[in-house]
Amino acid sequence: MPRRDGMMAQNEPASRGVLPRPRGHSRLAAGLAALTLGSAATFGLLHAGTVLVVNVPVAAPDAIVSLASHEWERLPVTARLACQFPKSRVILTLPPYASRNNCHDCSNRLQTLMTYGVRRDRIAIVPITQSSTYGEALAVRDYMRRTGFRSLLIVTSTYHTHRALATFRAALEGNGAVVGVMPADQQTYARPSRWWTRPYDRWYVTYEWSAVFWYRVRHGVPIRINDVAWRQLTRLDAERAPLRRVTFRALAMNQSVAV
Repeated sequence: MPRRDGMMAQNEPASRGVLPRPRGHSRLAAGLAALTLGSAATFGLLHAGTVLVVNVPVAAPDAIVSLASHEWERLPVTARLACQFPKSRVILTLPPYASRNNCHDCSNRLQTLMTYGVRRDRIAIVPITQSSTYGEALAVRDYMRRTGFRSLLIVTSTYHTHRALATFRAALEGNGAVVGVMPADQQTYARPSRWWTRPYDRWYVTYEWSAVFWYRVRHGVPIRINDVAWRQLTRLDAERAPLRRVTFRALAMNQSVAV
């Protein structure tokens, strides 16, 4: 009898409809969770440079603004757009204290644009009081209010396009202005798809993501992944989905053996 009672006690959970938990269940769940999080983190890091690049065209903009600094890559694209849209005003922002860091070639910008064929009477110099992208956005916003301009195309460095577009749209919100951006990729060093392979890209991408989050906190500028980059990411994600399923299945089989 004692033995039978012991056997009944041992089987009691099953008689009440409670199934014993497999020993490997927690290991399987933890392994799948770790693999999922690791894949997501790796996927995000691999495309940290790509999602910073935005290209939003504007048809016949009232103004084309070349943001200060990196003139060697921004001015050629600005001049090309000025020739493409001959009625557009060309805006150059001017920091309060120009240096190699915030306006690499300030003193020669006018001459450079005129050498490319842009007439002097089409170029406007807009001084800024805050030496930052946000300061440029505020100064250009005020200039557009004075002139009555309703559309704007920003020219800036490749990795800077995401933050520049978001900042200008936030500054011009409520004005009904159309704002686009063009990456200065004619003579750029940037390699967004392999940003982690070179010091220049690693520094710029890290800097920009820090600035993106800081602008959210400091100025309320929203953080959004542009539609083009999102479509690229979802396409790549769909292409890699079968590989992830195979990996999950293999991990599950290994855990089942351990159970």
